[in-house]
Amino acid sequence: RREVFVAAGIDSTSVNIFSHTLASTGAWQPVNSVPGSMFAMSGDGRILAVLSDSATAQITIHTVQTNTTRDTTGNIDNQNGTLVVQDMKLSFDGSHLTATLYSTAGGDDIVLTVAVSTITATTKVSSMSIGPMSRRAISSGFLPAALSQDGSSLAVLIDSPSSTTLRAYRYRETLRGWEQVGDDFPGASLGAPFGISSEASVLASAQRTSINVTTLTPTCPPGTLSYRVSIPLGTKPGSVSWSLQSFRTIGNTTVPTGLVDKSCNGCYADEVNFASALINEVGCMSSDDCLELSVTDTDTSDGQTPFYVFQDEQIVWSGDAGTSRQNITIGSQCKLQTIQCTGGNIPFTLALTLDHAPSETSWSLTPNNAPNTTLLQSENYTGSTMITPTLFKEVCVPPSMGCLNFAIADTGSDGICCDVGRGGYKLFYNDSLVVSRRGDDFPTGERVQFGSCGTTITTGLLVSVAVQLDNDPSEISWYLEDATGVRHDETSLPANTTATSVTSTTKLFSEDVNG
Repeated sequence: RREVFVAAGIDSTSVNIFSHTLASTGAWQPVNSVPGSMFAMSGDGRILAVLSDSATAQITIHTVQTNTTRDTTGNIDNQNGTLVVQDMKLSFDGSHLTATLYSTAGGDDIVLTVAVSTITATTKVSSMSIGPMSRRAISSGFLPAALSQDGSSLAVLIDSPSSTTLRAYRYRETLRGWEQVGDDFPGASLGAPFGISSEASVLASAQRTSINVTTLTPTCPPGTLSYRVSIPLGTKPGSVSWSLQSFRTIGNTTVPTGLVDKSCNGCYADEVNFASALINEVGCMSSDDCLELSVTDTDTSDGQTPFYVFQDEQIVWSGDAGTSRQNITIGSQCKLQTIQCTGGNIPFTLALTLDHAPSETSWSLTPNNAPNTTLLQSENYTGSTMITPTLFKEVCVPPSMGCLNFAIADTGSDGICCDVGRGGYKLFYNDSLVVSRRGDDFPTGERVQFGSCGTTITTGLLVSVAVQLDNDPSEISWYLEDATGVRHDETSLPANTTATSVTSTTKLFSEDVNG
């Protein structure tokens, strides 16, 4: 950037904006002055948020370069004027505003509200309330809460009769909400300053003669890498689109892992807020994964848009987006190799992506010639509120088993899809892709038969039949018959059946020849 902007609160009624040209020996030049008692500036100096009316918690957004203003009052539910803005921060690119507010309407107890808003759509996307908090924690009008510089993390002083602790929170865009990081941190002092870094990785608190610095969480967990995609936008940001996915390879097939899945298609169309912005997309990825980056810039009249990709803050790729889509693979050691089959056994791999309701999904792998033998089966998938990363399950199959059956069922009758996320699965046999199915291909379930018998897919309701035999099992026979009179899995063998697929109303007929 050739020009640098800074904002300064000269008094309690106005905020002044100054600019300075790099490589210039001249003084800082005034750009504008806006009324307000509190402000926050984005890290790239383009966006300014100002508390223009503290009585109504009115916050306005200013685009510094163009001197334009938009009102975001509707972003904060002010509860009939009972909320007071304590602090606010803008994300580095100025796309999100985080504000901490408190209310004393409940009496002696204080409730802290944390609101996250998107400034381009002027809508509140998340709100969290913490409390009630003891009024004893207030010292000299200071609310015991601290935001990180980019508004992505929050530290709160929790004051109870037995102890005073610090609690850390981190905002998750995928969850559209806040999550607590670790346990409460002891040793805090009333009235003593404290702070928290971006991504809630470091918490610092002042003591009488020292400062305690605690690593709450590493930037990325062990076994993972941090990644960052930096995009310096031009004056035509709406023409830029991109996507970034993590993947592994099985044989010659690319399988998305779901750990990294981000995209932008026209999301920078608001030129008022995004012209000449520096976009940074950051996150964590598995060290076993590769990345696929797709980039396009359909209007290069302002120059081609450069992209920079970093892993653990080391640049691994850079290049310019052209008018046609480019696909760039970053990394090469991402082949899935968790088991080694010996003795002529054949590797089988399931790549399964669940939806928001994982407990509805179950599956099994059985050989056709030994239906009582389960080679691989599902676990109890519970507790997920978001799309899970892709699960990989593998087993070595003796070639004597020949034909195999993979059965999958969804008790919600909506497949691994669609109002609760989009999932699906892929089957690989001897490192070759057998089938690739989307979550909406099978509402209730299906069976895939493959191996020495070829590949067939039967979609429908999955039915399992269990027969409790007496001392004369040879007298028993049974079959399933659908509404058209077609029999399914007719047998007289004294054994539990494997899962079978039927697509219409089914009746179970059984007979004991001796009553």
